[in-house]
Amino acid sequence: MDYSQIVREIITRKGSNAFKTPEKAELNYLKSLNLPDEVLDFYSQYSPIATIEINNIRLLPISKILEENANYTPGYILRPLDFCVVATTFEGDVYCVRNTPDGYFMVIASHDEIYENQSVEEILSGTKKVAETFPEFLKAFMAEELVISFYDLEEQ
Repeated sequence: MDYSQIVREIITRKGSNAFKTPEKAELNYLKSLNLPDEVLDFYSQYSPIATIEINNIRLLPISKILEENANYTPGYILRPLDFCVVATTFEGDVYCVRNTPDGYFMVIASHDEIYENQSVEEILSGTKKVAETFPEFLKAFMAEELVISFYDLEEQ
């Protein structure tokens, strides 16, 4: 996947280069998360220097991906179920890559609906599919089409 157009648009909106070459340790961390090649390709070429916020959605740099998936709700609860937080919202919800035996897709997960000691079924009910692929997610991010709350999808 060629991410250069999306990257150029982000740089244009932000007024400066928002990306860097990731450190080897950062790439190794991402690989340990069993992320799809499309996600790894993006971050290996265009690692955000800092959080990139557009329309109250925050695309995370690798250091924040680590924090969200290890320390914060719902990321650390979702991580054992093969989810990986890659973006957050102003409302506190998260956008995740969801790995499945058949591939992956992108979801929004509610920080209100997901908490400790829930069954897998209860946790999954706090997520909703938002895109088939990471490139589709990035395009929606740039087009300001992503919702800032899990509950916004219930209204559609």
